[in-house]
Amino acid sequence: MERTFRFCMILTLQLALAGGAYAQCNVLPGETATVTTPVTCGQMNIAGTLIVESTGSVTGGDGSTLNGADATITVNGGAFTINGRFNVGQGSDGYINLNGGTFTVTGTWKYPDDAGGVHRMWINNGVVHSGDIELRGDRDAIIYVGGGSLRLNYVGTGGVGDYYDPTWWLSAGWLQPAENYDEILIQDLGSYTEITGVSLYPKLQFETPSSEALEAVSPAVLAVTISEAPTEQVTVSYSVVGGTATQGDDFTLSGSTLTFESGQTTPEYISINIMDDELDEDDETIVLALSNPVGGDAMLGATSQHTYTIIDPRPAVQFAAAASGGLESVTAVSIPVELSAPVSGTVTTDYAVTGGTATRNVDYTLADGTVQFEPFDTTENIDVTFHDDIVTEEAETIRITLSNVVGPDVRLGSRAQHTYTIADDDAGLRWDGLTWFYSDNPDRLFVNGDGDLEWNPEKEGQFITRLPDKPLSQTGDVVEISYYWLTDGAHSCPDCFGCDPYCLDDDITCIAGTSDMRVGLFEADGEWITSDGFAVSGNSIFAGYKGYAWRFGPNMIAEPVRLEEDCQGYTEVHKTGNFQKKIVSLDNLMYSNDGLEDYIPGFELPPGEWSLFTVRLERLSSSDVESSITLNDRPYIWTDRSSSGQPQKIDVLAVHMRNGRPYSRLVLGRLCQPPPGDATDDCVVNLADLKVLTEHWPMDRCRDGAICGDFDGDSRTNYRDYCILALHWLEVDE
Repeated sequence: MERTFRFCMILTLQLALAGGAYAQCNVLPGETATVTTPVTCGQMNIAGTLIVESTGSVTGGDGSTLNGADATITVNGGAFTINGRFNVGQGSDGYINLNGGTFTVTGTWKYPDDAGGVHRMWINNGVVHSGDIELRGDRDAIIYVGGGSLRLNYVGTGGVGDYYDPTWWLSAGWLQPAENYDEILIQDLGSYTEITGVSLYPKLQFETPSSEALEAVSPAVLAVTISEAPTEQVTVSYSVVGGTATQGDDFTLSGSTLTFESGQTTPEYISINIMDDELDEDDETIVLALSNPVGGDAMLGATSQHTYTIIDPRPAVQFAAAASGGLESVTAVSIPVELSAPVSGTVTTDYAVTGGTATRNVDYTLADGTVQFEPFDTTENIDVTFHDDIVTEEAETIRITLSNVVGPDVRLGSRAQHTYTIADDDAGLRWDGLTWFYSDNPDRLFVNGDGDLEWNPEKEGQFITRLPDKPLSQTGDVVEISYYWLTDGAHSCPDCFGCDPYCLDDDITCIAGTSDMRVGLFEADGEWITSDGFAVSGNSIFAGYKGYAWRFGPNMIAEPVRLEEDCQGYTEVHKTGNFQKKIVSLDNLMYSNDGLEDYIPGFELPPGEWSLFTVRLERLSSSDVESSITLNDRPYIWTDRSSSGQPQKIDVLAVHMRNGRPYSRLVLGRLCQPPPGDATDDCVVNLADLKVLTEHWPMDRCRDGAICGDFDGDSRTNYRDYCILALHWLEVDE
């Protein structure tokens, strides 16, 4: 360690910000702020010491800084997040200690351009994740990587002089292994580059962070692994540090120390005696922690805690989900109730409406009643009828509660309540069988004379619709949305892709800026937009949404990252687009650059021309979701392997424009559906059908100088022409 931390005074940082508003978060020189609960800030300025404990989290805004004599951020298992740019040590000190948890910067992480101060980061445990890092080791900035990992969405490859190139950092001594680590490993994992420290010293940790079994299963056996064979005997202590189960009544734990002999690479085991008391009770947990490794230079690994759940053996009756909802126009809905395991006898549970804002027999019809499971039956439904009125109104809710479970050895489960949200659709715009709502002025979203959905965003805005539920929980589930896409706007360049790359104006094809359009698919948490006028950001209805977005430049040249100067002489790195994963706690869908992942280069779609647009999600496994976007026959793919915060279904589609660019319009066109135009009888509508149809199209339909089959006048034959042709096709004699 190069320095000693001095704590002059202790302050508790507590900010309660109503309505999602942001405020300044300042820690002054000489002060220490300790965070133990979730805190949301605006632009942060840390000049003293900020400590985030394991139960706490801090979320700050774009342009936050860590700068001052001994300015320090220490994360002890919690979460520290900057949504946007983060500046460290401009002219003064900046120290970061990650001892566990996460440290996330969604934008550029910039070290000082100016001399002065010492700048250090120690990644002792946990994960640091950033869009990119501009590391200035020539300004006394060093990153030490130990038991945690550093993940970067973008890294440079230019070597000497490329401040984004970790290979150069390493050779220059700006990137170093932490104490007790021997070397640095840099790996390209596809969606990000991971930098880890490699140690020859043994790491001790639980094999898994959690496990569970029925109360009758005893003992519970937890494996503790060692990463390297020790050169001498190693011991590690373990103890119960939390949980809802009671030691002595629900379980007993023998011993407190595990021993690994010299040269051993096999696991050791902790044995917990589980007491089957046959009481009717809820599931209970035991939390164990490892501590105090001794001998052989051993250290604790990342998984130093384990949660074991004792499951009450009786089958549980509960709702399949805690919340759901739908449009008011969907008048008949079945809400599933499940029995977790089949039983040989009849099981019943009562249900009743116990709350909500909707009025019985006005907004819906549902009498209190009883659900009955016949022997070996595991799923039944509560049927609700909704009344589709013509009144524009806020979303309304119904809360239904289960009670009085009767049956052989059954119990009431944890999801005993269900809230259903009725979304009003009278204020929205109907198109393609859906209701669309706009974020500002409803007149800018309309169905044009061609029957297409047209949007004049006037530099920014968002529109959104509720989709019928599309499952994404099981391996192989696919959610795919396709439309024809057309963007148009001012484009002064004679050649749309021939602009001077060093002086780019506000032409939509020559933008010096990040991606322009954003499309997202999300799982709502039981709330949906129900009227025009909702906020793009700072809207609590979006907190809880989970899903993915695609930030992309439809009319931009296909380059993922470039350094450019606009006509005002401002030069910076611009990213054509990114895959984006929505952070569940955020109160906006796509307004800010949060959760950015792999790059999406441009699509080079000429303004005023149609292209087939497809966004697609596929669940590859319980923890992997593949995200893809295709436009102008150009596909890009990224896979989310994090498992956390992943949607289990998709029920919301949104389109957003973030940057102030002078689009005149965006148009979405419905896809033609077979069988019309399926001339080859293969149940697929494709270019083969178009070829057959155009070959038989009467020649007098071709205009002078036009391409045969060019029905929309864009001087080429494409899917849009086929759509027009198929809609008007009557019958052709062969």
